[in-house]
Amino acid sequence: MDPLKWRPSMTLFHKMRNSALFSQRSLLTLMALTGLVNVYLMRLCLNLLMLKMISVNSRNRGSEHDKLLRAYPNFYQHTRSTMMDGTQIVEFSAFRSFRSTTTSVEWSEETGSLIKSAFFIGYALLYIPAAFLGQKYGGKTIFNLGLFFTALCTLVTPIVAQYGGADGLITLRFVMGIVETHAYPALIYLLSCWIPKNERGRVSSIVFCGGQIGSTIVNVLTGFERDGCHISIFYTFGILGILWNIAFYFLVFNTPTTHPRISVEEKTYLQNEIGDLVETKTFCQIPWVSMIISPAVLVLIIAQIAHDWGFYILASELPNYLKIVLKFNNSDLVWSTSIAFMVGYLFSVLCGIVCDFIVSKEFVTRTRARKIFGVNGSIISAGFTLLIYHVKCDRVAALACYILAMCFMDAFYTGAQANFLDLCPNYSGALMGLVNGAGAICGFAAPYLTRLLTTDGKYEQWGSVFWTLFVLALISFHTYVKWASGEVQPWNDDIDDAERAKPMKEAMQRLFKRKVGFKRNNQPIEL
Repeated sequence: MDPLKWRPSMTLFHKMRNSALFSQRSLLTLMALTGLVNVYLMRLCLNLLMLKMISVNSRNRGSEHDKLLRAYPNFYQHTRSTMMDGTQIVEFSAFRSFRSTTTSVEWSEETGSLIKSAFFIGYALLYIPAAFLGQKYGGKTIFNLGLFFTALCTLVTPIVAQYGGADGLITLRFVMGIVETHAYPALIYLLSCWIPKNERGRVSSIVFCGGQIGSTIVNVLTGFERDGCHISIFYTFGILGILWNIAFYFLVFNTPTTHPRISVEEKTYLQNEIGDLVETKTFCQIPWVSMIISPAVLVLIIAQIAHDWGFYILASELPNYLKIVLKFNNSDLVWSTSIAFMVGYLFSVLCGIVCDFIVSKEFVTRTRARKIFGVNGSIISAGFTLLIYHVKCDRVAALACYILAMCFMDAFYTGAQANFLDLCPNYSGALMGLVNGAGAICGFAAPYLTRLLTTDGKYEQWGSVFWTLFVLALISFHTYVKWASGEVQPWNDDIDDAERAKPMKEAMQRLFKRKVGFKRNNQPIEL
């Protein structure tokens, strides 16, 4: 081929390679998105199994049977039989039991709730230590290891369910929660090494809404699972997770400086925009005390709790309201929730693009942009959620409010979720661990409180659930608007390691002396 004709093609190739769309940070964004999709696929695929395994059995409970039938007329199937001694047994089966070729397992509703809660207990337990590991060993390594062990847990789930019973599955889900704890802190630290300021809004919205895509896929699969639980789905998602781990290992690197295939132009650009982040060597080097007493972090914790509470209500509890109170059938419910998740994801990406545009053009400050797209989305979402209760039996209006609530809920990822990268790029993983660790408690607290408030499943009881969500969003709105910041905090700057660790060491020394009378060189420590 004539070299003169080849030159324009090579020039076009280099332009494409150096553009943001075909850059290595775009590849990182794609891998991070698919990674979180895998996380939620493996986390939620147990729901497919649970729908086939839970049954509610009762004996001689009289009026409780009628109460269940009145509350869930289209939800429970019941059979009556009489023992030889004349004792009447009433069995309520909420779902078909899971049956394999060798065993049949039926669990109570309480056992099913405990199995689901075990994951979130493990998930919230070790968030801060997991954040430190991501800071010390690199976001790529910890994120990849976390997803690898999650994939292994997914692969053995059917075997544990069959031979280990409920106790074995509770233990497995607890362990799975612990290994997934590393995902978000490690990923946010990895993004802080790669994503410049003017791209953080849209990247955060694209990546952190990956859970919505995973939830949508599981919802659709739930709609097709009618004749039995195909345990092959665990093997499918587990193997996909392993394959993703292999691809992530070879395609993604911790920093631009360690990437062997990055272009010189992109490396120079990221070096100028981001620079070199501080290397974390010890747990005490992370400015934990400064984080905890920082107003910008405290309001971020409140915003995260309010968002997570609302998300778990909308994602896991509100479908029960649509089905039990508004009489949505299974097919309508599956497609309604799937549409809500996907529309919310697209709206979040749009918010991210708009946010980065108005900040880059200096129409608003970064702080104001984070406030606009963060808690404003949460309070509007809470308002639409409350409207679902007040439209009563209007199914069309309730569904429209549900979709709008999910849309504005996902705007949080453009605002407050990107705030981790703004406040402290050097310790964004540690900050994510601190904030998300508090928010993870909502994973089991919100469903538990909902069950306490809706014991009979009546319409009137659901009002307390919706008003609780709205009050939390209102508190988050007022605090975040007043004290949130989109600028780098002073405690992000690099200072001497000994000076940074001094407050933590002094606090530990005081505590140690008070508890056991600690002495140094046989002399008491001066306080």
